[in-house]
Amino acid sequence: MKLVSEILGRKYHLSYDVINCDDDFEGKYEQAKECILICLRRHGATSVKSPCESTIIFIYPNDKFDIEKLGEELKPHFFFSLCLVDKDQKSHHFEKVHRNLELNERLQKMWEDIKSTVKPN
Repeated sequence: MKLVSEILGRKYHLSYDVINCDDDFEGKYEQAKECILICLRRHGATSVKSPCESTIIFIYPNDKFDIEKLGEELKPHFFFSLCLVDKDQKSHHFEKVHRNLELNERLQKMWEDIKSTVKPN
């Protein structure tokens, strides 16, 4: 069952590379991904998916998402591309995804742990 925010919300595509994983995240790529998830949660994202290793698709519940503010938070540690996924006239998102299900399952576990401890601003 989809959340209301998934139906009515706005979907964003974030692709990223860590600038310096060794210095910023002790060489732990999962720690870098967790950092991004915490930022997304603080900014009010309601759900996330990961079709491939360095991409996160997330839902924001309305049109108040501050893309500039998130960009400033990510900029010191990541190179990234952050885009709104458009919808057609029937509100279907324009996207085609072939996802790694195991990767997404791990991301969902990490996201649930973060949601239980990090509250949106």
